[in-house]
Amino acid sequence: MANEIFGWAGKMLRVNFTTGNVSIEDSTPYLEEYLGGMGLGYKIIYDEVAPDTHAYDEASKAVFAVGALTGSGIPCSGRTNISLLSSWT
Repeated sequence: MANEIFGWAGKMLRVNFTTGNVSIEDSTPYLEEYLGGMGLGYKIIYDEVAPDTHAYDEASKAVFAVGALTGSGIPCSGRTNISLLSSWT
């Protein structure tokens, strides 16, 4: 029971709209350091998107992420965070 993950399924779905590829990846490497959906989204964009990428480039990413308590029934825990590059900056 100590190895069970509650709140997260331990998986990430990656969808590439340019190529049409869909893959499922393990999300457990992120879980200890990036608790909420905002931290997880920012980490993925920071690691995988080059600093000179524009918001509408093919290399840009949009990350839909949830926190650890989503689906647990705790009030205000069902929030989703969407992280992406801003077209204003």
